[in-house]
Amino acid sequence: LSRPAHRICVSPEVLSAVTPQANGSATFIPYGVPLEIFTAGEKKNEGSILIWARKNPALGKNLQRELVASGATVTLLLDYLAREDFAAALRVSDIFVALPNPREGFFLPALEGMASGCAVVCADAEGNRGFSIHGETCLMPKPDDLETHLALTQQLLREPALKEKIQRNGV
Repeated sequence: LSRPAHRICVSPEVLSAVTPQANGSATFIPYGVPLEIFTAGEKKNEGSILIWARKNPALGKNLQRELVASGATVTLLLDYLAREDFAAALRVSDIFVALPNPREGFFLPALEGMASGCAVVCADAEGNRGFSIHGETCLMPKPDDLETHLALTQQLLREPALKEKIQRNGV
């Protein structure tokens, strides 16, 4: 943030973190998701899990291995996927596990998963605190922790009422 620039921040939390360190001004512009492609309109594959692990492939592979061993249906995404294809995968997935970097300013895939009607599991990303509310709009495991990611994902599989509440509140 040492270069002179005007920073655009997608949440008040990011604006607060950036302003004291930025060489130049900063503005808050609310985040948004193109709802014409990220929508909850299609039928979900009951119990299906989509893991987006591009930023943390090791955790994603380990989580997939553990979930498949317990009988879950899991799709693991490690590479870039065109936005329309990613949105299509979210529309049919019941549970979305998003793996941000341990220190993340804003993590759009969590919001896209919510807009698509998924029950979202995603560790804290500072810029997401305005919409990521543990137990209400998502479940928030410890960052980079296999055991809590696994436990919370399995909790959604075991507790349909919780899964449905999070799906409903996230949209």
